[in-house]
Amino acid sequence: IASLNEELELLKADLTARYMNNEIKKDTREKILTLVDELQISSPNQIERIAFNDAYFGLIGTTDSEERTELLEQELAMRAETPVAVVEHSRTGLPQREVQGKISPEDGYEYLESPSDSGIWFIRNAETGEWQKWS
Repeated sequence: IASLNEELELLKADLTARYMNNEIKKDTREKILTLVDELQISSPNQIERIAFNDAYFGLIGTTDSEERTELLEQELAMRAETPVAVVEHSRTGLPQREVQGKISPEDGYEYLESPSDSGIWFIRNAETGEWQKWS
């Protein structure tokens, strides 16, 4: 349950960042946050019942619980294999300070493409150590 709550808190932060960047609508954010809040106050037994209830998330006719379980297991396996330097975006939509980029031999600055292969580049501010969007 502790790791679930951590994931839900990360989801809340991500939703806020996406809303602030006009990537999702206010109604969408509010609906998802309502579900997250309900999940956070649910008991372990309720969580187990919810996890296998396709109707709870409006998934009837899309992905069944068996398929969803398989997808979640694959995602967890991928996370376990992913290096620590996986980009986690903060509330500002910028990569977190701890994420390592690559230092360019040409100019000595540290750059990071996030998400990988997205074409969105960031440069580390030498004074603050924070990432800034590079254009």
